[in-house]
Amino acid sequence: MVVSFRDVTNSVSNSWINGPSIQIGSADTVTLALDRPDHQVQWLRAAPRDGRVPVRQRSPSYLLDARREVVPFWPRTYVQDLLAEWCDDTESPVSVLLVHGAGGQGKTRLASALAGRCHALGWAVARAVSRPDFPGDVLPDGPENTGPADGESPVLVVVDYAERWSVDVLVHLIVTLSTGFPDRTVRVLLLARSTASWLPVADRVDRLAALAEPIELGDLASPDERADAFSAAAAAFGAVLDVPTTPEPPDLSAPAYGSALTLHMSALAAVCAQRDHDRQPELSDLSTYLLRHEGRFWPPGRRGKIADAVFAATLLGPVRHPEEAEALADRLGIARDVLLTHEELYPPDDDTALHPLRPDRLGEDFLAEHLRRHRRAEGLLRRVMAVAEPATLRRALTILAAAADRHPDMRNALWSTLTPETVAEAGEPLVRTVIAHAPSHIAQAVSDALPHRRVDLLQPAADLARRLVNEQPTGTSSLDRGWAKVVLGIRLTEAGRSHEGLPWAQRGCDEMAMSSPGDPEHLIQVAKALNILGIVESASGYDEEALRSAALATQFFRGLVDRFPEFKGDCADCLTTYANRLADAFRYAEAVAMAKEALTLRRELASHSHADHVKLADTLSALGLHLGRAQHTDEALACTEEALTLYRRFAEQDPDGFLAPLSRTSHNLSLHLAASGRHTEALDAAIEAVTNTRQLLNLNHIAHLPTLRTQLSLLGWRRADVGDLSGALADCTEAIRIARELKAIDERAFSSHLAQACMTLAYIQSQHPTHHSQALPEALAAVEEALTTYRQLATTHRMYTPFIPPLLELQATLEEAWKRQ
Repeated sequence: MVVSFRDVTNSVSNSWINGPSIQIGSADTVTLALDRPDHQVQWLRAAPRDGRVPVRQRSPSYLLDARREVVPFWPRTYVQDLLAEWCDDTESPVSVLLVHGAGGQGKTRLASALAGRCHALGWAVARAVSRPDFPGDVLPDGPENTGPADGESPVLVVVDYAERWSVDVLVHLIVTLSTGFPDRTVRVLLLARSTASWLPVADRVDRLAALAEPIELGDLASPDERADAFSAAAAAFGAVLDVPTTPEPPDLSAPAYGSALTLHMSALAAVCAQRDHDRQPELSDLSTYLLRHEGRFWPPGRRGKIADAVFAATLLGPVRHPEEAEALADRLGIARDVLLTHEELYPPDDDTALHPLRPDRLGEDFLAEHLRRHRRAEGLLRRVMAVAEPATLRRALTILAAAADRHPDMRNALWSTLTPETVAEAGEPLVRTVIAHAPSHIAQAVSDALPHRRVDLLQPAADLARRLVNEQPTGTSSLDRGWAKVVLGIRLTEAGRSHEGLPWAQRGCDEMAMSSPGDPEHLIQVAKALNILGIVESASGYDEEALRSAALATQFFRGLVDRFPEFKGDCADCLTTYANRLADAFRYAEAVAMAKEALTLRRELASHSHADHVKLADTLSALGLHLGRAQHTDEALACTEEALTLYRRFAEQDPDGFLAPLSRTSHNLSLHLAASGRHTEALDAAIEAVTNTRQLLNLNHIAHLPTLRTQLSLLGWRRADVGDLSGALADCTEAIRIARELKAIDERAFSSHLAQACMTLAYIQSQHPTHHSQALPEALAAVEEALTTYRQLATTHRMYTPFIPPLLELQATLEEAWKRQ
């Protein structure tokens, strides 16, 4: 009996899922969807396995596929002991562990062994899948088990190909699992080729789950044990292929034979060579030899067409339904009869279709060989990339990147697929391949095209920008050298490392300022750099410096945009930034003027593209905030509601990308509604803002914590406005707790948050001094802490001075009330 990742259990009683249970197949089969459509958790059950392999499926791809378990599991005692210890740790109810290693290192079979152990001990075992295709099925051995039906058994969830998951989706999965089983042991096992995505995931879930030390999966067997492992694999392959005599192993001392897949490929090639009276291939020829054997299973006379279908399937598959496979084949020019033959050669285990060539490394090697041998393959690759949906495109780019890492001669084919549109869908593996192997002009083009809203790309984008700074050739102009440093500064800032980004942005602007003024594009570039510097300075807490940089950038743009209207969008960006900096300095009337000027430019551009519509919404939201602060409430409401309408429309297509602006704009709407006396509506808007930001914490905890602090303070005001004092004080108390946490992280940047949170609590308490016996003492303590903090801040930043007089007045009022009481 095995536990198959193709099967799911028959019960969802006491379901912990935050979304619906979706019945699929027969009534006793259930797939559980976790809140969002791009990932699921599927429960496993024991299923019988027929050990016989049909003759037509005795191809290398089938025999080497870890899911088939043709070769007996080779124990890894040390690692298995670590995994058992991790599972059995009673001090950590929820824990996440990453096991990483190169492709073919044996991660899937190791997960199988762990799943089998857990099933034998009564655990519920599941796999998590991202997107409609199910890469990397894990087939654990184990006895029958009722799975999660009893509602009490511990839970193991295996996430294969974790490096291919969006960090956002992976974090949300872990958060959902950690909260979905409140009284059960939960273990989340991530399998990945590298540790690249581990740190961004760990940073966001470490408050909800224990994080075990990642395990790097080393060699399958030591050099002394490799001959035995080779013989075991060869015997297993020989039994399937009816080759009774086990071949002698070659020299296995090369480090590459530490890989489980390489060792098994060598054993299979040796068995095939013995059967066919061939010479055993060398290590460097293993893939070519086995792929030639793979092709022998394809119908003679049609192998070229089948090869094209395998090429497309390896990049695009599997797909959810046969109908989807037929539609893709039609668009790619693959005949229906060829598609049917492909399905016969690589039959699905479920309702999916267009299955790729496995194992992954063999599939990647096939892609490289097909591109190398057949000129038509480049045209097919272009068609594949053209028909791929965004999620499938990301997977295809990841596979191509993995192949290009090991096959230098196919890198040009990968670079040829990179356009601004394809790079926008790139995952971290592609960016890492570009960093490691791309020529400078390709690396620069990719850096320019990488999106700024994708959380999973923030760190790799910063690393790519650093590479471009470090490798600038001799003779690079001071303008280009400086711009590269400015880009590194903003990329580091976006990745949450503004303290590192600020020196780079400053240095870059200094270099650009020293360059000789030239054509208008030169001046535009300098203005863009100054605008970016202001953003980085503001993120680093240097508000006065940020205002100066924004003012200088605006001066540059205004002098150029009338003559060069193609720079209107850049000028609007700069005006918006300047308006924000003016508002930070309480110069609200000037902020409104700048924002209105930016809005005029944005409305002129809004018909051009989706990106321009997004910019229009951003500008409307910012203008609404500035109008509200300038007491133009009706105008503020109109702008904010228009922005919110646009953001809701964008969020229908990209929920993660627009959750933050939705939250921010709902917060601003609450301010304007309250100013209009519409307190109940204002409370609803404030609740919506906080709800959205709590979801954002699951994506990037530290980045959105300051926003949550601000919104909780506002929510406290809104609850007080409608008489919910207990709720108001609870929100304010949470805001103060978060502010203290932020101050501990970076005192200079976040001291003002603590002062503002304390001030809000003090004002609410002062308006309801008899709410409870300690209301006045708590208010006095809060106002004193706010005063102390603002006085400290005002010694270096005059912008905080205006807060002090009203706080002193409030303090005197509270002290007088305390004396009377």
